[in-house]
Amino acid sequence: MSTPKTRDDLPGGTVLDSIALDRAVAHINGIYTQKGLKTATKIGSYVLDMFFAGDFESFRHEGKKHVTFRALAERDDLCVSHSFIWYAVAVLEQSTQLPDDVSETLPFSHHKLLLPIKDLELKLELAREAVARRMSKRKLAERIRGLRRNSAAFSRAGRPPLPSFVKGLTQVRRGVELACSEELSDDLFDRYGLDDAGRLLDETTQQIETLERLVTRLRAQVSRLRERA
Repeated sequence: MSTPKTRDDLPGGTVLDSIALDRAVAHINGIYTQKGLKTATKIGSYVLDMFFAGDFESFRHEGKKHVTFRALAERDDLCVSHSFIWYAVAVLEQSTQLPDDVSETLPFSHHKLLLPIKDLELKLELAREAVARRMSKRKLAERIRGLRRNSAAFSRAGRPPLPSFVKGLTQVRRGVELACSEELSDDLFDRYGLDDAGRLLDETTQQIETLERLVTRLRAQVSRLRERA
């Protein structure tokens, strides 16, 4: 196993490289002319070479922190989602673990379903089964769900990292649940005082408005992803 390069050794790893970023967006958009495994592996190969010196270990260790690579997620003119790029690189690596006849026959959607399986023997067994039986995406997903009881055979491999704000949202949810678990009776102002109750109201209102803006952005993103699907 190769030693992963640090961000300091990778182009645009620690400082945003705007030229490389623009070039990457243009190149990826040029590749993405049609959906499918070949397109995904071409994009994965380009990203791996462009930002991670062609090394999968460097991608796994530095992908979450690579400044220029992460900046792709902010580009509205990129025709694929950032999560698609993560999956493309992961599927590209998975393709090296499977026989060519199996890897090239499986659709990209099936490859994605196999990514969490870290047991290579089980991964190959399921891949061969999917090819031999011409399993649909739904059938393969059902087959994998039936095996998930053996959780040791699965991992988060290939999945893009969750945004950092998700942890904060979890804390907000817990705080709201805790607040709502206490009875907010009519004597609120008597117990907390007008100033304290007013500050609580203002802070809660601001949080709601912020969350409403987040929901609006997420809805727009989901709509764009559905259009691309």
